[in-house]
Amino acid sequence: MAGLYELTEEQEMILTTVRDLAKDKIEPRSAEIDKKGEYPWDIVELYRELQILSMPIPEKYGGVGAGELTCCMVIEEIAKTCANSAHALADHWLGMEPLLIGGSEEQKQKYCPQMTTKLAAFSLTEPEAGSDVANIQTRAILKGDEYILNGTKCFCTDGNEAHFVTVFAKTDPEARARGISAFLIEKGTPGLSVGKIEDQMGMKGTPACEIILEDCHVPLENRLGKEGDGFRIAMQTFDRSRPFDAALAVGISTGALEYAI
Repeated sequence: MAGLYELTEEQEMILTTVRDLAKDKIEPRSAEIDKKGEYPWDIVELYRELQILSMPIPEKYGGVGAGELTCCMVIEEIAKTCANSAHALADHWLGMEPLLIGGSEEQKQKYCPQMTTKLAAFSLTEPEAGSDVANIQTRAILKGDEYILNGTKCFCTDGNEAHFVTVFAKTDPEARARGISAFLIEKGTPGLSVGKIEDQMGMKGTPACEIILEDCHVPLENRLGKEGDGFRIAMQTFDRSRPFDAALAVGISTGALEYAI
């Protein structure tokens, strides 16, 4: 991928660092991570130390401020040696994207610096709402200065490990897509729990899980955007995160091909 572009000196330096990391630290752990199905916290710690975790976060909030292309190339290089390690990074970036898109300046000032070291997850899908996002059933009812959330989400990658989960819920059940709102929920919030962990065929170190919301009290200040902005935020998140998934797939296939050769 890198050969198709005129890379800057900074991009070349980042990719060299990532290649060395992948070869020396990640590749030796790859098979064990998937075999044991253990989340790669040791690799995440390396991401923290090298500021890889915070690459898409703007510099003004304590991040690296790297562009989309640079982030895609980083994902691809890591995926060549370990799908789990690349997946963990891509899904952290997915989980924090709604904050970058829909968050207020105050929310970004508060949470972006935390996400340079802590992990985020993205929770939209439900048993009856996969591609039909407008059909989600999770409800968020405003009472005073907080929302009460109830519902069950599924296939939330790394939701069992993340420090923050971006959750989408209906604030207006009659409005379909326009009735969806987005919320940033901190781990440990009463009423937020993890249900079933999926038994996956691969990427067992970064499993998908259920997110269960039972009278989960979320402060009004943790809503991202206005009421009804959730669908827009989710779609824009997908637009910006799909290249990461594509790069991850290219990296996995490239690594498999190189190994076979």
